[in-house]
Amino acid sequence: MHPLALITGASSGIGEGYARALASQRYDLILVARRADRLNALKADLQAQFGVQIEVLPADLTCDRDIASIEQRIGEAGALSLLINNAGFDQLGDFAEVPLEKHLAMLKLHLETTIRLCHAALPAMRQ
Repeated sequence: MHPLALITGASSGIGEGYARALASQRYDLILVARRADRLNALKADLQAQFGVQIEVLPADLTCDRDIASIEQRIGEAGALSLLINNAGFDQLGDFAEVPLEKHLAMLKLHLETTIRLCHAALPAMRQ
């Protein structure tokens, strides 16, 4: 049985880099991001290259329903070896001109979602 890692923001950039590095080290992966097409392409590539098991979970981690579904999946997974909270975005532009909802969504993702996923993963990881 391979160790299991869950990576948010896995569809590109640093998250994709983590997925590639961990798959090369024989980790099974749960990949989370908004763009299902990119996640599925990454899954196919990594499974063909490394033979690891990969689950794709498209989710918007600024949405409570999607956060809850990832929390539930973490609970079902048992002990994760790694949880990489990599999802993120920034909001370009003058602070006062960017809609308040955009700033609040960024805070939700960067703070609340990270805390919720860590809280979901920690009990099994501690065992």
